Amino acid sequence: MPLQKEPNSLDMRWLCYLLNSDKIRKMITDVATGSSSSMKNISKVSLLSLEFAMPSCKNEQVEISRILHSIDIKLNKTEQKLLRTSNLKKALMQDLLTGKVRVKVAEQV
Repeated sequence: MPLQKEPNSLDMRWLCYLLNSDKIRKMITDVATGSSSSMKNISKVSLLSLEFAMPSCKNEQVEISRILHSIDIKLNKTEQKLLRTSNLKKALMQDLLTGKVRVKVAEQV
């Protein structure tokens, strides 16, 4: 369905997720004109003529965007935790390799 609905019938966060999705970005890139890879143009008519599936009810859009937003928050927290763990590992390896921290090895009988 083309994106020619009344602005009040669209959830803006949902629209943002939609426009940033890989499929829609490819559709936009395909109709964009211009020879420069860094600066393409797309007309309003071309943008509004793109067809894609969309929930007919704004409440459904709000619920979808709420779920996607909570997933984004969890992903960001996981990425931060991974980065902290990676940095801790690097620091510990540096301490071990420089001899700043010694590891005692138990003798086997």
